Amino acid sequence: MVDSATQIPGEESTFFLDSFQPSSCELGLIFVGHKDVGERSGLYLVADGEIFTLVNEDTLIQGVGGTLENINPATCDRGRVAFGAKSSLNGQGGVYEWEDGAVRVLADISTLLPGTSHPVAGLGSPSVSGATTSFRGLEAVVSVESLFVADGDSFQEIADTLLIPPGQASPFSTLTAADNALEVVFRGIFPGFTSGVYAWSDAGLRVVADYSTPILDRPGVYLRGFGVPRTSGEGIAFVAATTEEGQGIYVASSEGVRTLIPHLAPLPGGGALAEVSRLDIHDDTIAFTGYGLGEFRPRLLLWREGQLEQVLAQGDVLDGQAILNFNFSLEYSRLAVWVLFEDSSAAIYSVNVGNDGQAPAIPALGVMGYFLLAAALALISLAVLRSSGAWHGLSG
Repeated sequence: MVDSATQIPGEESTFFLDSFQPSSCELGLIFVGHKDVGERSGLYLVADGEIFTLVNEDTLIQGVGGTLENINPATCDRGRVAFGAKSSLNGQGGVYEWEDGAVRVLADISTLLPGTSHPVAGLGSPSVSGATTSFRGLEAVVSVESLFVADGDSFQEIADTLLIPPGQASPFSTLTAADNALEVVFRGIFPGFTSGVYAWSDAGLRVVADYSTPILDRPGVYLRGFGVPRTSGEGIAFVAATTEEGQGIYVASSEGVRTLIPHLAPLPGGGALAEVSRLDIHDDTIAFTGYGLGEFRPRLLLWREGQLEQVLAQGDVLDGQAILNFNFSLEYSRLAVWVLFEDSSAAIYSVNVGNDGQAPAIPALGVMGYFLLAAALALISLAVLRSSGAWHGLSG
């Protein structure tokens, strides 16, 4: 665990950990930390029992000069780390890539939309996979919202709010953050707040699911109110409601759309799933924030091997402190969880969700928290790096 008492590498100060979600990849666990509220941001890597600085506000931007400012959360794949930040040269935002210790620009205010003289702006929310990174932005001159892909050598727009997708009479009004894997998948919202899930590849744009898409296991029932999609081993997963009930989790494959976790599915420890606020995926394991029927307490839940498991919930006691809020990401079989405690301190935990047969190494949770986690995490090991900056309890 990294927490508010952990010393920043090369600094005399300790981390201020805000609510930016951590991420994991083959390099290790990556998180955003600040010296204080809004001060001196950086991206840090936890690997092999140590904390390393990837980039901070002293890091030079290769080829253009200037240094990074206001560094945002990152995604990582195959040794490449993509993130949003501002440049000290102009204070404008851009999307950057770190690889082998160097930082280069993927897109910034000087980047022109292909075939035009229009610069792009409002860049952010990158998702990296293989050689390409997808991200949102605006065509600055005409204020058209767009989704782009870049690989450092090329830059391409794949969708914008002038585009009328297949099966629709109107163009997109809003485009959400994309998930970049074999295809770039994203949610499009239309006037009147209808929505759909779409995928782009070199073959073009296709509909994954919209309001006309039937549910294979629910004849006569159709989807409504889509959430942001994520790619999984089973296909493309997303949160949606239906014409008959509230939110559940669904998965689209070449065969069609089927229910993965239905509305009002039984929850570990009691209650029924009524609402899902966000999800993340690795292979066939899904992590998501869920709410029980009639509850206002968010729970962090896992779906794997056809079973729901509860990791933690607001109000649980972890390391002797009550949990006030949390955020998470699931990548490379590792669930990275940011936790805010009621005393305003914060910490980041790393949980291995692989089935390695190891018993869980769970810190003190209090009686109720222990039973919830012990039942849920029978095969999960919790890596704990404690406040002194030293790591202990590391397994998995």
